[in-house]
Amino acid sequence: MGPIKNEPPTEAAQAKNHNVASIVGGMGFLGIIALMVLLLFSSFPGPPQGSLDKSEAPPEDVSKARP
Repeated sequence: MGPIKNEPPTEAAQAKNHNVASIVGGMGFLGIIALMVLLLFSSFPGPPQGSLDKSEAPPEDVSKARP
């Protein structure tokens, strides 16, 4: 085996790496924007379930009282 050469990458290889990094970064950015839009137009976290005041809650929301 000969000695290992630490040569810098060529300009073509650097351009290709830059293009790949740009594409991956752009896709990540668009994914984050898509998630934000999805949350904005969805009903997340949703309406409150039941009433906190159990004296005004419908019977199906009232659990048995524990002693």
